Amino acid sequence: MQRGKPWGLFAIATHLVLLSAICAAPGRAQNLILNPGVETPDSNDPQVPEHWRSYSYGQNNVTFSYDHTGHNSSRSVRLVVQNYEDGGATWQHDPVAVTGGKFYTFSAYVTGNIEAHVVIRQEWTANSGFYGTGDSYQLKQAHSSTGKWSKYTDTFFVPEGVSTVRVMFVAMANGSLSVDDFSLEQSSYSVNSGRTPTVSIMADDNWSNFKTNALPIMDQYGYKATFYIQTGRLGEAWTLNADDLIALRAAGHEIAAHTESHADLSLLDRDEAWDEIQDSVDMLNGILGGDFVTDFATPLGGHSALVDDLLRDCGFDGMGQCAFGSNRNLSGWFNYPENYSPLDIRTVAMKDTIYLPELRAILQVAKDNHLWVTLTYHQVANDSDIKPTGTTTVRTGIFRQQMALIHDMGFRVVVVDQALREFIKN
Repeated sequence: MQRGKPWGLFAIATHLVLLSAICAAPGRAQNLILNPGVETPDSNDPQVPEHWRSYSYGQNNVTFSYDHTGHNSSRSVRLVVQNYEDGGATWQHDPVAVTGGKFYTFSAYVTGNIEAHVVIRQEWTANSGFYGTGDSYQLKQAHSSTGKWSKYTDTFFVPEGVSTVRVMFVAMANGSLSVDDFSLEQSSYSVNSGRTPTVSIMADDNWSNFKTNALPIMDQYGYKATFYIQTGRLGEAWTLNADDLIALRAAGHEIAAHTESHADLSLLDRDEAWDEIQDSVDMLNGILGGDFVTDFATPLGGHSALVDDLLRDCGFDGMGQCAFGSNRNLSGWFNYPENYSPLDIRTVAMKDTIYLPELRAILQVAKDNHLWVTLTYHQVANDSDIKPTGTTTVRTGIFRQQMALIHDMGFRVVVVDQALREFIKN
């Protein structure tokens, strides 16, 4: 985990083969975390619980403690951060073995005055995953209050190729945080046959080559995209302009906001963050000639409770709001009832290393389990212009194959606003 880089590196196995159905495990699921209530001290160091360790990085002063009070128990682990400049601090449980192609539910109890970033660290088997090693991405954040234990829970999907996971509450601000009673279990997932498997295609960051190269291919199938627009770059070289936005909306595509300057909103004060959000919405609505902007995406994963409050104040109250997952959760995979939050929509970041076998496997899980999957594209460049590098630039030939695959698998493709309203209804 490095300061200044997105948490959401998209990890996917080279030969990803996801299970085509998610089956409920019989009886009570097993808690995979060892010493989940941190009641047992380490025999070699009684100042820490067995199967746990503390970890910090960056510029900050952290005090870790193994307390004698907990959530309905005698022990918990605690950290206090002072003089925070950057980085983070966390208590980590031992990595636990998981089964790829399964859904898992994580929970724990938290108290304190820090809004913690909940991070999943995935380790991949050899020759699979992002550069064949591991990746980290965020779930929704944990909101705690001093003097009161609150339960945090979230559900996530583990792709084929992942061998172990670790789930951490990472403190990235001054304050205190205590955690206790961890649980990680394979989920019993019941398919909702009344919900239609759905794909939404997102076009991010104003790139004009998505319009020139991707849209003619999408038009062959009648597909529409949601364009997340950074208003401060409108009309620059290689980007869309105001006339493009008007024409796109007239053709049935959705125009959504993506701030003015692409700033990390979590690093701004209230007034600065408000201006980034509201100014971008106002400018887009002014161009379009009405109150048409109902969706949003936070840049760089810059999400927080303050940002959520500002988004609600701006009108993104859950019927139209769209973000990239927990703090731009690039490996969120799917949206389904157990993990759904309208201010926390998960997505798959499309890179030039995702070929048809990988995408087919992702879509098959969505189809079999009646899920909503969103695919986020940036540039779609001519085949002769680029070579595969692991970037978010996708070649036109690959994009053509991907759209044909979505069509051949029988998916319904709708813009984010429509998908959100139908998803909430169902």
